[in-house]
Amino acid sequence: MGLIVLEGIAVTIFVLTGVREQIMRAIPLELKKAIAIGIGLFIAFIGLYDSGLVVQGNGTPVTLAHWTTWPVFVTIVGLVLTLVLRARGFKGDLLVGILGTTVIATIINSATNHEAFGTSTATWPGLRHIISGGNWSLFGNFDFHAFSKLGVVSALVWVFALFLSDFFDTMGTLVGVGKPAGYLNDKGEMPDIRKPLLIDSLAAIAGGASSTSSATTYIESGSGVAAGGRTGWVAVVAGALFIPFLFFAPLIAMVPSQATAAALIIVGYLMISQLTEAEDEAEVEEGGVAPSRGRFAGIDFHDLAIGLPAALVIMLMPFSYSITNGIGFGFIAYTIIRATQGRAKDVHPLMWIASASFTLYFLVPLLQDHVSWI
Repeated sequence: MGLIVLEGIAVTIFVLTGVREQIMRAIPLELKKAIAIGIGLFIAFIGLYDSGLVVQGNGTPVTLAHWTTWPVFVTIVGLVLTLVLRARGFKGDLLVGILGTTVIATIINSATNHEAFGTSTATWPGLRHIISGGNWSLFGNFDFHAFSKLGVVSALVWVFALFLSDFFDTMGTLVGVGKPAGYLNDKGEMPDIRKPLLIDSLAAIAGGASSTSSATTYIESGSGVAAGGRTGWVAVVAGALFIPFLFFAPLIAMVPSQATAAALIIVGYLMISQLTEAEDEAEVEEGGVAPSRGRFAGIDFHDLAIGLPAALVIMLMPFSYSITNGIGFGFIAYTIIRATQGRAKDVHPLMWIASASFTLYFLVPLLQDHVSWI
């Protein structure tokens, strides 16, 4: 936890000095779009896998689950319910879909004597067990003993790994969630981005100090955008609602992963839709009329320096189950290709630094296995 506090402090310094903002601006627009799309695929995959609709196959990494189990049935029902509500333009489609699916799952679980979902979810906890005080023994329990236990170099390597993950996960999430919210301009930049970046870095420090994981922006925030949220009041209200439910954790535990699958899939779709983002183009037709006509303004995959890095970003986020890995491979590929093409000067200096940092990040496990002092 002490290492998380330190990485949060390091990120905060980068924000206050403006370096983090400058790195955001140094990323090519097409890679920013790829980041948003990759996050969309990632969040959709989370929904599909956690719900049990996609499972590990025999001889294949993943496969479609057998449609013979109650969890899969509930997932399908929830997905259909949510899609119907969205198609009808119902504003609370995601929330109603989650609640409705939870009710159905709870009824089925009770009817099958808890064989469908077990006793830890989709189960009414009972009036005496709804309220829970929780375990606060770890709150504020952190120290910096890692430097003495692991060694200074090893501890710094861990801080670096946590720092890089937090640093670029947040940047990717801001792009992925900010785009459908309408926060990004035509260059893929978020005006006054220093505020959310500073809040994120301070939250990382608070997360470590509270003896939890690094508190950072998260891709599920896209569900608020999908429901129509556009201002900071969405986060304020959501945070305020979490406070009383800290003491009603057993009630929240009723919601199975199958109930949230539809919301994740739809949010993923909204992010993936940026691949065919429409731009207006004025064309003069016969007769001198110049109407506004839509054209596709996605990613030029025919440009190797843009298309391949973008593809790596999109593919590796869900396939490696990490936003950071996808961004890292994309950055490295972009700088290598541009340098090979003799266009190294077209790469922003901060992109070179970021790519070098990612290279070291990916080499950390190798160094730890073969270098005794790490």
